[in-house]
Amino acid sequence: ALDCAATCEFFKSGLNDTYRVRDRSASYYLRVYVHGWRELHDIEAEVELLNHLHAHRLSVSHPIATRDGDYILPLRACEGIRYAVLFSRARGRMSEETDHRSYVYGRLAGQIHVCADRLPHTLERFHIDHELLLDSPLRAVQRLLAHRPRDYDYLSDIAGQLKARVDELLPKELPEYGICHGDLNRTNVHFRDDDTPTVFDFDCFGYGWRAYDLAVFGWQAGDFGWSKAAKANRTRRWNLFLKGYEECRALSADEHAAAKIFPPIRQIWNMGLYATKSARMGHDGRVDETFDWSIQSIRTWIDYYSVL
Repeated sequence: ALDCAATCEFFKSGLNDTYRVRDRSASYYLRVYVHGWRELHDIEAEVELLNHLHAHRLSVSHPIATRDGDYILPLRACEGIRYAVLFSRARGRMSEETDHRSYVYGRLAGQIHVCADRLPHTLERFHIDHELLLDSPLRAVQRLLAHRPRDYDYLSDIAGQLKARVDELLPKELPEYGICHGDLNRTNVHFRDDDTPTVFDFDCFGYGWRAYDLAVFGWQAGDFGWSKAAKANRTRRWNLFLKGYEECRALSADEHAAAKIFPPIRQIWNMGLYATKSARMGHDGRVDETFDWSIQSIRTWIDYYSVL
């Protein structure tokens, strides 16, 4: 329980609102979910998963119970009920990407997947499938691309081809398909001084292809650039991430192939997220510029890695 000297200050707004809570002994982070973003059962599943991982001594930010033993607090807001959960601080800090950190991050991702498979029952959570990754994002961006029908048609056509390739390679069953963090990018992990990683922000977790979970790291590894150095860094660090992962769970040849297919899918999902956030929070006036960069990234990735 927090002591009476605890303070709470606004930290940031993103998909949800986050507050930093401090008392005399520790720091925590309070997430206040945006109304309508997650259903109560989604948040209950997130709490259950994190408690399971924490009980098995995995290094993740975990929920903190109230004095009454509850984890989820309903808050009355003008737009309706919003839910709040207090999480432990992810020890360490956001650190520069290195080869060793890529490796240990991958190993922790593998431990999370293996441990999640030991849950005694299925959690009531959404699926990170074609609907969530491609169909829904395309519907979200259609309005913002109404004046660019050729670009929208390109995305629609590419999405269909990417879906077909995934379906050729991957089943929707364990161990290829199961609980995924959903957002294993480098902003959701902190490293201590000894490079021990702690993963946080499981808000996007769901049931999906594990190759997608790994591809989120590969999509961003070595930065988003296409210079010779950036491509070399991406390849090396993604391979080290996969090496760490495979110390916990071996990947099939088809999963390795699919991992190269998912980054452009992730980019389309990200475009949909941008459109959804813009509808709620407004946009920065650079919609065309943002979409230009995203579409070019998709084209370049597909060509460079011979995805299709």
